[in-house]
Amino acid sequence: MTQAPTRCALLCAGLLLAIGSAQAADTPFSPKPVTYGWQGAGNYITGTQLAGVEQHIRSHAPVNAGNNRAFQKALCTLDLAKHSYRETNTKGITEHLAGEALALSAAAQQNGNPGQMAPLPGTPRRFTDHWAKIADLKQAVDGKQCAVTQLECAEVALAGAEYETQEGYGRHRNHGVAWLKQAEQLMAEGEAAVAACAEPAAESSAAETFSLDTDTLFAFGSARLSSDGQQRIHAFAQRLQAHQHRISTLQISGHADRIGSASLNRELSAQRAEAVAAILRRHLSAVPADRIHTVGKGSSEPLVQCAGNKPTAALKSCLQPNRRVTVTVTGVYS
Repeated sequence: MTQAPTRCALLCAGLLLAIGSAQAADTPFSPKPVTYGWQGAGNYITGTQLAGVEQHIRSHAPVNAGNNRAFQKALCTLDLAKHSYRETNTKGITEHLAGEALALSAAAQQNGNPGQMAPLPGTPRRFTDHWAKIADLKQAVDGKQCAVTQLECAEVALAGAEYETQEGYGRHRNHGVAWLKQAEQLMAEGEAAVAACAEPAAESSAAETFSLDTDTLFAFGSARLSSDGQQRIHAFAQRLQAHQHRISTLQISGHADRIGSASLNRELSAQRAEAVAAILRRHLSAVPADRIHTVGKGSSEPLVQCAGNKPTAALKSCLQPNRRVTVTVTGVYS
């Protein structure tokens, strides 16, 4: 089998970025060779470095990670790198795959299209019917967030099957069969997802309102989201993200309790609604900005009534349900 490029050629910049200069002496391009019992003498990526690559990729996950084709392919390429690392003779494949995973991670930051996966070094293209079918499925959902993980990872599994089949002996043969089965399973799942995405829906408009407790998002009297509050809104936005192409409008309404003046409560509730909307806009790029509206309703729509006017702890606790941000999602559903 043809040797892959120089072990460090594809990794120098990426690995140094991923694992830091403090571990530079342990990089695969260290002048001191690393020799394994089952490998010939040479400069190899180590398990620590591979873990560093994974940490770097996962810590740089884009906001739309679940629907980002480059990021999903980076994760699956990393899995294949970890598998090849345990092989009896990697022949530079692990180093190549780690470099590819880092390059895909970088492309994911720009939401780039990773394109079709190239054959691994020294490995001829096989299973041409499988590659053609994946290409057809990807073309069928071009521009849509359908079957992202299934189709990108099917390509990686197919590349792994080609490499293992090329090696063609002992465990490699069995591994090749396993990777091919995995690729075919992912293709079947992807085909089903593409079909579901392409089905014309009997469209009807529906609205659903979600209520967010502002006491878990903001400090009392503040319009600045807490760290925990930001995480909660990010999580909520990710729930909406998978359906964003079906969202017609978003109405974010801020509500306050009756403690304080009406004008200050309206202003505070409006600011809180806008703080929530800012995060939703970043996650829901498919929803036009002019369809995301905010309003501050102050204390005009209370959910509960409580006795007393003095702002005691007991009154604040009683009025807690009134302090909220509601998000009304109007969309098209089948």
